[in-house]
Amino acid sequence: GRGSVISFVSGILALYHIVNMRYVSLIGNDPVAAMSLTYPINTILYSVTIGTGIGATSLLSKLLGENKKEDANRTAGNILIFATIYSFIISIIGFYFSDNLIALVRSGSKIIDTNATQVIKITLGGSAALFIPLVSFDILKGQGNTLVPLISLFFGTILNAILDPIFMFGFWKIPAFGVQGAA
Repeated sequence: GRGSVISFVSGILALYHIVNMRYVSLIGNDPVAAMSLTYPINTILYSVTIGTGIGATSLLSKLLGENKKEDANRTAGNILIFATIYSFIISIIGFYFSDNLIALVRSGSKIIDTNATQVIKITLGGSAALFIPLVSFDILKGQGNTLVPLISLFFGTILNAILDPIFMFGFWKIPAFGVQGAA
């Protein structure tokens, strides 16, 4: 049911953050604190994404169950446009208001708050990389295809585990970005 899908996606997102936090902990305590400050903001972002996806899955499966394929196709396109607009708005918020968002949860340490601001700016700026794939997966689930989203989520988590240390600590010609590399 929907509850198990939400739990599964939440579990994958939690695993993603556990991997991030493991590598960030190798840098030091301040970066861990900075990443922790971003979690409330990330949780809101994930909630909006998952909520949009659940609505997409429900609506599409209902339309397809009623044999309204044209309406389902149009709705899927509209959902993707909606996710793109969400992403654009959130990117703008991240670019211009990261300082204000972190000020809501500030630590009192300039180093921690600065790192958190940089991380949340990258995270929100790249929200399309979260919104569009996850909503697309929910569109596929609404059509009855659960295998592609499952494989894609696992692949994304594994890719994160590989790329985190590369972007955080550097590799070959890729410079070390520190805690921002986790974002």
